[in-house]
Amino acid sequence: MGQTVMQPRARQRVRAGIWQRGRRLAAKAALLSAAFPMMPVQAALAQEADSGNEDIVVTASRIMRSGFTAPTPTTMLDVDNIALQGASTLAEAVNQIPSFLPNTTPATGGNSTATSGANFLNLRGIGAPRTLVLVNGRRFVPSATQSTIAGTVDVNLIPQGLIDRVEVVTGGASAAWGSDAVAGVVNFILDREKTGLELGLQAGISSRGDNAETQITASWGTDIADGRGHFVVSGEYFDSRGILDQQDRKWGAEGWQVFVNPLYTPTNGEPARILSRDVHQSNRTEGGLIVTAGPLRFLQFGPGGTVSPFTTGSYLGSTYMVGGDGINQGKYISLVTPHRRRSVYAMFDYDIADNVRLSLEGSYARSRSTNATTASFTLSPYTISQQNAFLPESVRSTMETNGITQFQMGRINTDIGYITTDLDGEVYRAVASLDGNFGDTWRWSAYYTYGETRRTDRSLGNLVNARMTAAIDSIIDPLTEQPVCRNLATNPGCVPINLFGYGSPSAAAIDYVTEDQVVESKIRQHAAALDFSGEPFSTWAGPVSLAFGLEYRRESVKSVADAISQANGFMIGNPKSLAGHYDVKEAYAEAVVPLLSDAPLAELLELNGALRYTDYSTGASVTTWKIGGTYVPTKGIKLRGTLSRDIRAANLTELFSVSGLSFANVRDPRDGSSPFVSSLSAGNPGLAPEKADTWTAGVVLEPAMLPGLRLSVDYYDIDISGAIGTLTTQNIIDRCFVGGNTQLCDLIELNPDDSIRHINNFFVNIQTVQTRGVDAELAYRTAIGSDTLSLRVLATYVADLITGDGVTSVDRAGQAQGTGVPHWTGMANLVYTTGPLSLGLSGRYVGGGVFDVTFGPNDINDNDISSRFYLNLSASYEIGEGDGWKMELYGSVKNLLDKDPPIVGSTFQAPFATNGALYDMVGRYFTVGARMKF
Repeated sequence: MGQTVMQPRARQRVRAGIWQRGRRLAAKAALLSAAFPMMPVQAALAQEADSGNEDIVVTASRIMRSGFTAPTPTTMLDVDNIALQGASTLAEAVNQIPSFLPNTTPATGGNSTATSGANFLNLRGIGAPRTLVLVNGRRFVPSATQSTIAGTVDVNLIPQGLIDRVEVVTGGASAAWGSDAVAGVVNFILDREKTGLELGLQAGISSRGDNAETQITASWGTDIADGRGHFVVSGEYFDSRGILDQQDRKWGAEGWQVFVNPLYTPTNGEPARILSRDVHQSNRTEGGLIVTAGPLRFLQFGPGGTVSPFTTGSYLGSTYMVGGDGINQGKYISLVTPHRRRSVYAMFDYDIADNVRLSLEGSYARSRSTNATTASFTLSPYTISQQNAFLPESVRSTMETNGITQFQMGRINTDIGYITTDLDGEVYRAVASLDGNFGDTWRWSAYYTYGETRRTDRSLGNLVNARMTAAIDSIIDPLTEQPVCRNLATNPGCVPINLFGYGSPSAAAIDYVTEDQVVESKIRQHAAALDFSGEPFSTWAGPVSLAFGLEYRRESVKSVADAISQANGFMIGNPKSLAGHYDVKEAYAEAVVPLLSDAPLAELLELNGALRYTDYSTGASVTTWKIGGTYVPTKGIKLRGTLSRDIRAANLTELFSVSGLSFANVRDPRDGSSPFVSSLSAGNPGLAPEKADTWTAGVVLEPAMLPGLRLSVDYYDIDISGAIGTLTTQNIIDRCFVGGNTQLCDLIELNPDDSIRHINNFFVNIQTVQTRGVDAELAYRTAIGSDTLSLRVLATYVADLITGDGVTSVDRAGQAQGTGVPHWTGMANLVYTTGPLSLGLSGRYVGGGVFDVTFGPNDINDNDISSRFYLNLSASYEIGEGDGWKMELYGSVKNLLDKDPPIVGSTFQAPFATNGALYDMVGRYFTVGARMKF
């Protein structure tokens, strides 16, 4: 899929020089502030590129032609400026572009056992699997198998030490790049022309002394064989200590929670739900709480088994209350997940002939995150017998007096230890390619790439349900007069556990009831392509450009889970083994046809079209296409638009996963019966690709009376049908027998008497997704004497984000939590450069909204979430040059005014008080760094 222009090495040096000059010009034009670590630099680059005749490769098209600008909106980001601003990761920088929803990052994974410390890109907020991530225009091996992120790339695992720029295509691009490019494409492009040695050191810390980060980078490049070859190597190390407890922030220590109001009735004026601070759990404590009605209710156990009354609060319900004793588990979740990564990359180019170049590259990256996710707790209350060996005698006496044989006890087992997520991912990747040219305009490229992800997901100290049940059921051995498990015969090795009071469980008991949950995965990707591009003929308006090629890809996965998980034996998690593969063969063609040039009322009019045929080994085949046009009626005004059919094919998890067999009573709407049926949750090899109809339309203004000003406004509309998802077992039954959905009826198996026997709860093409909105960008740059002043503003308005399940649909635009997005997000950057000093002041705006767009006036006491505007400051200074060296210092202050995030709340039992995907949770943050070139 990648395209590299083959030129003699001397011409490559010229091309590299032009590109480097463009980068320097862009850096002077827009010093990146902390709020916007990567700024679009298209305008500056275009000015420099237009002065020459070099080919510029852009991700929006497979066409390589000087002066051609694809009609699909594209943002180009200069990565050098990320370092100047102190952004910790490329994902952090990209995610601050308004069109991204960063809902899978280290700031959102505090209570996740699958995504802790990871960074996945989600363009348009329609799901990470619908954003295609490329490296040098070529696919990168997927990083995960969990359903919400399966088939996607954790950008922490992309070697980042040599990335030169990032191109973001904010429109459908499946005809150009294949499956997954529904929302767009993010292409990380490496600096293959680097010469000399470059060293970088960066450190950051919050004003509270936490979230310490360190980054070290090194890269070196040199010509070899009198310029016929070039070698580049780079490495990077990054370490983030994170923020381990939400209560380390004042707003995070206040115990915010959304809970069901126990006082609500439809007519009494009380809200159905309440968002409040100081919310505690009313059914559990860290030492144990008796919840059975009667004389024992609300007795709690303290250290050493002491017994005391449990103080209840207001709005007392079955799970939560305001005030009183108890605990809010959200105080102890991580705000920013600690993670560490390292990577190394090497590349070798050599001109094996005057018009043929051989390229070899290899890379290795490793990312690891260890995070205490949650304490084990009672999914349902523990049953405590009157004969329990550790039961305090005062309680036993009360039970005997009142004829009570057992009671139910809720407990949060913080003293057993937190279930700790340990995610360890490694990526190995190798690429071999040949590039050449023939004739006056034709180029060809052939490549093969192999990628392998090795990932180990551990949940350390996970509670084993059966062992816990056996350990709780203890008695006094009449022979030894020591506590023993009642059913040792069926539970050999059982160690009785004392749950009465914090700190009571023994080390031996903890070792018995906990085990490490482990799943080891290996994902492999083979990809090969043969590409051609050139200009076969010209029309009256100029040359026609053509690109075409063949591509092949094979992806496979093998995950092996531990035996306890396979049997659903752990308290949380229980991943399953997974194995499967698919192959895909593709052919594509793209053309640019100029229709008018330098004509009256038409400085330029050209059409851009692309077609791709894709054939999957699973039986699916699909054709994707794009038609677009660019019209320049006069200098300074450009109109552009595209219409495309895009796809996302099912990933390996959606095709081949097996989550396990479960049993439940369901309601048969045909006769009102409630049969007890089995249900299998699994992948579906028969899934069809999702189909998206996308169109964009925009205008670019560069008025001559205001030189240096550029304004672009683009409308987008993405409509996805047949989106892949799952339904509940009851939904499948109802929609078959009541709604008449024959696709779902195929998932139901009946007994000979026509009663329901079994439900295959497979992934199905049942859902719909639609999003519409507007992206706007304004850039202005002017000289003030020998100094420069630049301004850039980016904004996105999301009008609709509608998801449907085949029957109902909800528009989540304007919802500032969960799967919603605010209507408005934006950022602005003001930069002043004088000599070696550059100063930047920037702001980032995140619109407010509601907690849930489906809520009415009485559904919650406060459904409003306020907006935030963050101010940031940055500076860089070139301290001078020596004999063959140059050094630069930079620094930034993010969230200069130390603004707290708005309170959002959550219904989860370990709740975040805000939405880390949208709002800053760290507070004021300082970054300093240095970069030296030799």
